[in-house]
Amino acid sequence: MNKLNFYRTAAIALLSINLAVIGFFLFANGNRGEHPQMEGPDFKHKVIEILDLDNSQKELFYESAKRHNQMMNSLDKKQSQILQVYFRGLVEGINEEEKERFVAEYNDLESQKINGTFSHFEEVKSYLRPEQIGNYKKFVNKAVKRLLSKSSKPPPPPKHK
Repeated sequence: MNKLNFYRTAAIALLSINLAVIGFFLFANGNRGEHPQMEGPDFKHKVIEILDLDNSQKELFYESAKRHNQMMNSLDKKQSQILQVYFRGLVEGINEEEKERFVAEYNDLESQKINGTFSHFEEVKSYLRPEQIGNYKKFVNKAVKRLLSKSSKPPPPPKHK
């Protein structure tokens, strides 16, 4: 029974550390108005070039990207609020049930972000013409690579004066 308690405590401690690190990066970056992984004019132009979008497709793409970005920013904000309350529990006290509820809420929002991005990619595909479908794989590969490299990139080293 002691081993079970040890492993449970260790798992909770590791989860808390992971959430603390995530919280630090969320709070340290601030709200720049753009979701950092996929937003930005350069990336949008690359997508338009890769998919060879015509003017009407560009308009559809910009609207879809805007909606996706708003959704991601909203979910990021909700996750940030959850983490603030969660870590306030270190000072004010929090029971296991509350901790589990916060983690479940946070994970639900993360799931919404993943599914929302998947749906956004499917939406982009839906307005491509047959001759453009061949470029879709390149678009998805670049977008996913950018998404994963931005989210797992270590912070820059501290500046020394």
